[in-house]
Amino acid sequence: MVEYRDIIVLFILLLLLFISLLNGVLAYKRTHFPIYGDLLSLSPLNNKEIFFLLIAEEMIWLIFQNVGFLLSILIFLYWLMSISIFSFLLFSIVIILSMAFMFTLGNICWGRYQIYKIQKKIGFIRFMIYLLNACLFMSFGFLISHTLAFIIKTFRAHFHYFDQLMNDQFYESLLGIFKNEFILFIFQLINKIYQFSIYTFITSFIKSENVFSYILGIVIIIFLLYLLKYFTPIYGDNQFIKKSLFHHDYLYIYTKIVNKVFNRNHNAIFHKELIILNKSRWIISPGVFSIIFYTFESFFYLGVLLGIGVNMTNDPMFIALLLLFNAMIMIMHCYDIVSEFPQIFFLSSEGKNIEFIRSSPIGIQQLFEAKIRLLHAVLTIPMVISFSFSCFLLLYTKNFNLLTIILLISILLIMYFISPMIQLYMAPYYAKFNFDDIQEVGSTYEEKELHIRSQSVPRYIILIPALIFSFLNIFFPFYQYIPFIHIIYFVAIFLPALIYLIVSKKIINKGLYKLERRIF
Repeated sequence: MVEYRDIIVLFILLLLLFISLLNGVLAYKRTHFPIYGDLLSLSPLNNKEIFFLLIAEEMIWLIFQNVGFLLSILIFLYWLMSISIFSFLLFSIVIILSMAFMFTLGNICWGRYQIYKIQKKIGFIRFMIYLLNACLFMSFGFLISHTLAFIIKTFRAHFHYFDQLMNDQFYESLLGIFKNEFILFIFQLINKIYQFSIYTFITSFIKSENVFSYILGIVIIIFLLYLLKYFTPIYGDNQFIKKSLFHHDYLYIYTKIVNKVFNRNHNAIFHKELIILNKSRWIISPGVFSIIFYTFESFFYLGVLLGIGVNMTNDPMFIALLLLFNAMIMIMHCYDIVSEFPQIFFLSSEGKNIEFIRSSPIGIQQLFEAKIRLLHAVLTIPMVISFSFSCFLLLYTKNFNLLTIILLISILLIMYFISPMIQLYMAPYYAKFNFDDIQEVGSTYEEKELHIRSQSVPRYIILIPALIFSFLNIFFPFYQYIPFIHIIYFVAIFLPALIYLIVSKKIINKGLYKLERRIF
């Protein structure tokens, strides 16, 4: 017989280990390329001691941020396991040490992998790996969309009038259908997990309440943590990578093409931005194809849109959702790359050079325009991909006509122009230039919070009304009574975007005027 409490305990333990691994991965820059790395490399501590001090700092900060969540999970586990308090204390030590091991392991493995990617040329194999991951994200989006489509169609097939919502038999009939499709699969999966030998070993270890077993587990994990010291980074080499690495590869070719296409007037500031982009490969190399082509989040949205296209029967509503998703993809793509690489796209990245630029004939205005132009260059290929994929869907759904193409191009063009401005229109107000290391750019609480909040305002105004209406139409298809719903969606997206384009220019000019006169 399956012990569902054991399944829940195992799931929680795996979740804690996965969260620890993920947080270790996300912290790799702060441990492998630490701020003040030059000073650390000159300290009397060796590489191993520096690394484990940085790891300890990251883990302590993570625990302090999530102490309530961790205590709640431990209390819930104690209630589920029904073992003595002393045994559970020992088991808790095993859990915490296991989380520390997974955090450190994830940090080391991901850090070494990223350093390997930075050192090597950006070539065909990296591109193929990127395409494989893109296909996985797109497939995941399609699977979710296709599954939700089945649920929605089932609901609509059985829902005829609002009084049914108060009828228990209506919900019982729906649950019966969903059980046949989904719950059976979940039960079969649980039974397979229960029969798995590792599961049996873990549950036996938990239930044994053998003090010796817990102590042995603690000793083994400490030994494994000790072994990780042989894989710690060499900080002198990492600092060298940041300063001197250069390759004639895809990134170099990309910057040359961008310079030729977008810098025909030979603007010195824009050329400088491209040089910085090419020389900052230690920052952007791990995610370079997300800049050049598409982020994985955007591929996920394409998968969702594909699922909608396969299952949608109402053509005007499908065109409306196509326009909405294209607008969302363009805005979110720009947000993702600016948030991921503030050292390239934030005004703050100029640092102390801002004084020279401000006092020069060029001025800060041209610097800001160069940042916007760089983002326009970055958005060009994603816009072409979005347009091509949308045309394929329109052909597949037999909605390819002059009107839909005009609507699609209009949405893509307005998003192409406003997406960089959404991310940077408030940059002159919150930019900070007094940093010592480039990694500090975009890392302060003020910059992160102000950037997130400022860009969210126009994004919400442009996208949220259409998204809310789309969500309501999932279960209550009002769109069936609106014949030109795609035109309404177009106006609801395009008009606020156009108004924002006009207003944002005034906000930017005022911000740049104040920035020119700010005392640094």
